[in-house]
Amino acid sequence: MKRITAILIALLLLLPLTAFASHGEEGFIIVSDGYISEETLSHLNSKAKNIYTTYGFSAYFIMNDEVKENGAYASAARFYEDHVKGKGVVFCMDAESGKCYVYGGEDFSEEERNAFLFAYTSSGGMTYGERVDDYLTKAAQTAKALKSDEKKAESERLMPRFMDNAGVIDDKKESAIYTDIDSFSEKNLTDVVFVTYSSDEEPDAYADKYYEEYNFGFGEKKTGVILAVNTKNDAVSVKAKGDADSFFEKGAIKAFNESLSPFSGEYINLFIDYLEWLDENMTIKSGSDNAEETSSQASDVSAVFENIGEKGELMPRIFDGAKIISDDREAEIRAVLDKISADTGIDFVVTTVYKVPDGLSAGEYAEKYFEYFDFGHAEEKNGVLLMIGFEPECCFLTAFGKAETYFSSDDLKDYTEAFYSQFKRQDYDEAVHTFAYEAAQRLMKEKLKAPVIAAVLLVFAAVLVTLAIVFSKKKQKEAQGQKELLTQSE
Repeated sequence: MKRITAILIALLLLLPLTAFASHGEEGFIIVSDGYISEETLSHLNSKAKNIYTTYGFSAYFIMNDEVKENGAYASAARFYEDHVKGKGVVFCMDAESGKCYVYGGEDFSEEERNAFLFAYTSSGGMTYGERVDDYLTKAAQTAKALKSDEKKAESERLMPRFMDNAGVIDDKKESAIYTDIDSFSEKNLTDVVFVTYSSDEEPDAYADKYYEEYNFGFGEKKTGVILAVNTKNDAVSVKAKGDADSFFEKGAIKAFNESLSPFSGEYINLFIDYLEWLDENMTIKSGSDNAEETSSQASDVSAVFENIGEKGELMPRIFDGAKIISDDREAEIRAVLDKISADTGIDFVVTTVYKVPDGLSAGEYAEKYFEYFDFGHAEEKNGVLLMIGFEPECCFLTAFGKAETYFSSDDLKDYTEAFYSQFKRQDYDEAVHTFAYEAAQRLMKEKLKAPVIAAVLLVFAAVLVTLAIVFSKKKQKEAQGQKELLTQSE
């Protein structure tokens, strides 16, 4: 049975990195020496690369001798034609004269081109690097909007997919439910809804009304599944909407309804059973027309990892692909992770990613990342990985090999909730810090319990053996004394 993880799933278009590869030695940000520091240039190129791998949108910024020689307009147009495949923009600037031009092919109007120029010129940054960063932020916003327009199906719901109107679920558990239900819905292009209420209304009627009133469902047919629970009498109803009815074998929904009614137990467990049942029984997914394409994209996830490093390469235990962790804190946390990993024989790994690839859950991405870069100690590949993603937000913790025996599923959920609450407050440094200094430290203590217990048992055994020897010698001495007395009496 697949473990339902606390994650949010996002859509990612995986395309060959042709634009970046064509200028791989220079990257997306091409400037003459001295204008931007190597460290800042690396950061900007990573940001531009993330935009491309996430949205298939190329955002170049060029400020070199070629621009000075040929002019901003001619340089931008020529570079665009030679290097941009698909959608993208080229921002060229002559640093000496200050003249600049943005070229985006026929797809961009003058107003849109001016928006990129404005993002750069109106930046509050005092350096070239800061202004280029603001230009890339605008490029990311534009790329996201273009990608959104291309979506063939999306949910236009007016309420969250989970609503505890009856107030029967612990507030601390709600964030994990939101994450799981959104993740599953986005992955399958099927709105999965869970609602609790308390009234005299039957759950069948309540489910229909709630689903329609708040406009749930993907696509024109409003595809989705809803579970309504009346906590007043513990009556439940699972209903398939739109095309979702065809995703299940005949009688499967009826049988599941009967297995739940009347419900008695923890409502959080009901939600887990609901999602796990869907995961096992939805044999035909929404958006099956492009299932082959999605599968191909998911299997080609290595294309994303190749931009991080070569397969099996010795990677640092913390890789901040989303650029959300401060440099000072990153160095500090890496040192802690390295020490804990060495002390426990368990690899503690952190990775942040701007977006999870299409067709993969956060858990699947984490597993592939862990495997691709050959993390894990010993033959069992023992390790623990924290993955943080963006747009939409996700925070995921998983264990590998023997490390799974140290963290129960409840432990993983509790820690994930702690990280996610900090993540929601944008305390990204603190979320990773908590992992390194709390979760990792705790596992080390758990691992050290075994040797301590073994040592206590050995001491106890030694005491028993010593007592046995002393007792045996005492018995021998008493026997020898009795033998001497008998000899004397004779």
